[in-house]
Amino acid sequence: MEQAASIEAIIAELWVYPVKSLGGIRLNEAELTPEGLAHDRRWMVVDEQGVFVSQRKLPSMGSIEVAFATGTPSDDLVLRAQGGGEITLSPNDCQGKTTVKIWRSDCDAIEAAPAVNEWLNQQRDSKSALRLVYFDPCYRRPLDTNRFGSNSTGFADAAPVLVANSESLALLNRSLREAGSSSELAMQRFRPNIVLSGIPSFQEHDYSILASGLTELTLIDHCQRCSMITIDPSTKQFNEASLIFETLAKLNSMPNNPKAPAFGINAVLSSLFSSHLAIGKTVKLQRSS
Repeated sequence: MEQAASIEAIIAELWVYPVKSLGGIRLNEAELTPEGLAHDRRWMVVDEQGVFVSQRKLPSMGSIEVAFATGTPSDDLVLRAQGGGEITLSPNDCQGKTTVKIWRSDCDAIEAAPAVNEWLNQQRDSKSALRLVYFDPCYRRPLDTNRFGSNSTGFADAAPVLVANSESLALLNRSLREAGSSSELAMQRFRPNIVLSGIPSFQEHDYSILASGLTELTLIDHCQRCSMITIDPSTKQFNEASLIFETLAKLNSMPNNPKAPAFGINAVLSSLFSSHLAIGKTVKLQRSS
């Protein structure tokens, strides 16, 4: 059956992940900028060589909770670890520039204060010393121009924004139960920024524009998933990886690779101007003209 030229959805959740691969913060409203949601992935953990470290390598990273230091969105944070206390993290305390690597990108960054890195290493069981770095606000990180044009982002893996659909997750969980799984996947495993509701599962892939008033996001392509979605948040261990991957791939795969699971859409802001998003707001998914 031919899909409608446009459909309406509701913004059900908004998330930022101020420190890449640590805990996320759920918001009631958020500022959408050309680099992604404000305060999203402005900090990152790196190893001694300056290469980014994520839950793929250290699953326990996800247990470090992140909060805004003042209770309102900013790049000043409080990090908390169970049994390990907490520490305050601020760009104003950073001490010296460095170059770090995330996938194929070399990025300018600023090192966190020594006390922060000492605290971080006390919490994580890592064979190499870890450091926290802050994205240099004077640096503009170029992206894959074939996919994202002239857009840029902070320490996100690819696109500045990831959009997901709550009904897609509900279908995945139903399919996992039917396959005998004991897992109930939470949306946080997929680390989206914008979660939509009110549309059928995976129908988000049929549209290329997400519009809210004067705000337009261009929906670029499927987000291929990695092993992070198979980390059980209660144990911080990989669990039922093959079953989760195979089930998701059957429901929604990368367009040219039926064995590669996809969940969510990489997106970029169509304008150079920031805008405002809020939970409960109606948005429209449209086909490009």
